[in-house]
Amino acid sequence: MAISPHSKLFGFIDGPSGLINCKYVQLDARTIDSYRNLGGFHMVGSGRTKISNQQQFESSLATVNRLDLDGLVIIGGVFVKPNQSRPERVL
Repeated sequence: MAISPHSKLFGFIDGPSGLINCKYVQLDARTIDSYRNLGGFHMVGSGRTKISNQQQFESSLATVNRLDLDGLVIIGGVFVKPNQSRPERVL
């Protein structure tokens, strides 16, 4: 399956706090390949921030709009679940 040359992939620095504070890095194949089998912790960091209050949701939405995102995928371990449930209804 070919990926559109117009597609962009962003990683949010330190997880949800990067989404809230619009701190991100654009990921390309070369960057991803250099971290292959090492996990995302080293590539973009990890955070335990929960997107739970109105200001955090509004800031997250502002980031989504600023980057003109068509989708948002949240990946992680057990701490991800709280951040998966409400944003899908807000964003």
